[in-house]
Amino acid sequence: MFKKNILMTAVLIIVTLSCVAFAISSLKKIKNAESEFQGKKATLIKDNLDLKEKLSSLQEMVNTKTTSMNAFEEEKKTLQIQLNQLKAENDQLLSLYSKQLEEGVKKNANLKNKINAFENSPLLQRIKEAMAKEKDDKIKKILEEAMNNIELAQTGKAVELEPIVVTKKTATATPSSQAQQAAVFVQPEEKKGVILSFDHQNSLIVVNLGAKDNIKEGDYLRVYIGEQEVARAEVMSVRYRVAAAFIDDVNYRYTINDIKEGYKVTLLKRD
Repeated sequence: MFKKNILMTAVLIIVTLSCVAFAISSLKKIKNAESEFQGKKATLIKDNLDLKEKLSSLQEMVNTKTTSMNAFEEEKKTLQIQLNQLKAENDQLLSLYSKQLEEGVKKNANLKNKINAFENSPLLQRIKEAMAKEKDDKIKKILEEAMNNIELAQTGKAVELEPIVVTKKTATATPSSQAQQAAVFVQPEEKKGVILSFDHQNSLIVVNLGAKDNIKEGDYLRVYIGEQEVARAEVMSVRYRVAAAFIDDVNYRYTINDIKEGYKVTLLKRD
């Protein structure tokens, strides 16, 4: 019985020692596992922090890119608006230019037609048209006299010029002096005068040169601005002291509107 108790006691001690050893072994394993877990946890925390830092950096980069894209979009919208405005202005300018060009072409065509009609119309018809448009009574009178003279010339009758006033000195002149005066009268020297009146609409000038200055129908007058010749005019009617002429050749650097009353004229020397 005593031996049996000793044996049981020994078994209990062995079991107890085994349990203790197992507990100690399990505790060590638990501590090792805990230590390993804490290490992995620390690693995970570190990796998490690194990821957060990278994520923050990426987010900042995305924000920067987004801001740049927004600025680019705003600039793009502004440029698009400016481009649309420029296109609209360009379309307006093209439309205006087209209209002006079309009007210019029409005016040019009308002007050419008028010039052709004027150039192809008889001189008598041109004078009648000028008389119908003329408002100055003096020019109308000159045109009327010119028309009458042309009609008389066409019928073979003598053309009546403005009567020459003969003074006493002239009446008593000797034949030799009269011949000298006649010779001077027909001498083709350059005569100087001025424009007395100007009808811009019909390009008709009246000058203070006439038959007394050896001016004849069909002659050409030079028209000057200062000392610069700017135009030429064909004489169409002559009186003793005045003559009427059409301006039909204007220097390309000038226009008909540049010519004024009082400008100098000279007779183009005949060949």
